[in-house]
Amino acid sequence: MNTSILGTFRYILNIILATIDHAFTSVGRKFVHTISIIIFILSIAFIVVLIKTDHTLDFKVLIRLLTLIGMGIISILFIVNTLSCAELFPTAIRNLAGANVATWNRIGCILAPQLIYLVCVFIFYH
Repeated sequence: MNTSILGTFRYILNIILATIDHAFTSVGRKFVHTISIIIFILSIAFIVVLIKTDHTLDFKVLIRLLTLIGMGIISILFIVNTLSCAELFPTAIRNLAGANVATWNRIGCILAPQLIYLVCVFIFYH
């Protein structure tokens, strides 16, 4: 159920983003990137506060919604990275640059949870 909700939410976010980007000339890639990161950080920070204060059972629907919002917002960052790469590089090396960006995006997605896990283990044993 969450997968279908996330897919629908991502689709709606992308349509809203495309409409805003087309309607307003002042909204660019940097603005979208900054707003996406701010919304993601706020949603994750609010989830962490709820977990640390033991309110997970009281606000489980809110936590689920904030998680879906964070995941949907992060998908916008991947789109912005792809578009920026396509706009920055000339046609001759665009495919190589796009593959490089996609590879490092995926490596970051794989390594980030492992680094957080290592920090938790290091703090636990110290």
